[in-house]
Amino acid sequence: MYQLVDPFVRFHLTFMTRPEEVGYWSRFVTTPQHSSWAGLAFEQVCASHLDQIKQALGISGVSTTASSWRSKPGVSPGAQIDLIIDRADGCVNLCEMKFSATEYSITRSYASTLTARRELFRAQTGTRKALYLTIITPYGLAPGEYASTVQQSLTIDQLFC
Repeated sequence: MYQLVDPFVRFHLTFMTRPEEVGYWSRFVTTPQHSSWAGLAFEQVCASHLDQIKQALGISGVSTTASSWRSKPGVSPGAQIDLIIDRADGCVNLCEMKFSATEYSITRSYASTLTARRELFRAQTGTRKALYLTIITPYGLAPGEYASTVQQSLTIDQLFC
């Protein structure tokens, strides 16, 4: 899997190649394309702040490897995990990055998705390590019935300390 990681190039290819239109920007921020771009941009910000994520998780002194993960082809439904932090202390953080303009609420459906991804990851990798669901959002996790699905929640403020 290849990923465009330069934020300026991504922004330029997404927005600056558009013809100039009156009102383009104010219309664009309400579209699904903007939501998709914002989510990808947020994931990239998180990926470029791995040291700060480790510090916020309290594992900065632990040897780790980091990557993303995608389930094997042919599995239905397939799954992807934004960031895997495989730790030398026998644990793995399965990190999901969710961009939201407010606190992020975990719904019943999304809680089920997270649990299924964790179990699929366990089955396909054969790991016996402890798996910790971790969510990274700009403004944190809203309290709610399904908030306890994740073991750790980080905010964007913790990426810029």
